[in-house]
Amino acid sequence: MTRAGLLLIVLLAVTLMGAGCGNDTPVTPAPTDTEDLVAPAAPTGAAAYIRMDKLKVSWAPNSESDVVGYNVYWYDPAPETDETYIKLNTTPVTVTNFTEPGILSGVTYYVRVSAVDRSGNESRLSRPIVASPYPAPGDPGDSPDVDDPQLERP
Repeated sequence: MTRAGLLLIVLLAVTLMGAGCGNDTPVTPAPTDTEDLVAPAAPTGAAAYIRMDKLKVSWAPNSESDVVGYNVYWYDPAPETDETYIKLNTTPVTVTNFTEPGILSGVTYYVRVSAVDRSGNESRLSRPIVASPYPAPGDPGDSPDVDDPQLERP
């Protein structure tokens, strides 16, 4: 075989290898993890009341298995906040209740709750909840929070 013939065979082999032997479709590795972009549903069943200068909020747990906590917001009609909801907790609350101490008496508080999942997706805010003063012990409609040892009992 001549040198030119050998060069032609090598050139042909390199060309076929570079072309993938007729398979020009790039190979994309299969993803190992999928990114979660779906936020959980907004919490439901929320209730709030004010008692002994504390705002107490509770809600039903979300059914999504990846919910890791909740955020609690209250409406702040102060001019510097442009009348928005302000988050009260610094990290997601891992139970379905929240207490904010140092509440001013005679003020109506509007509260909302959101759920946060493992990927950091936050739900829409729950419907606004109006926090009203809790009835005094013995008043009609008094139903103490049995989980709160700080509340007075009749």
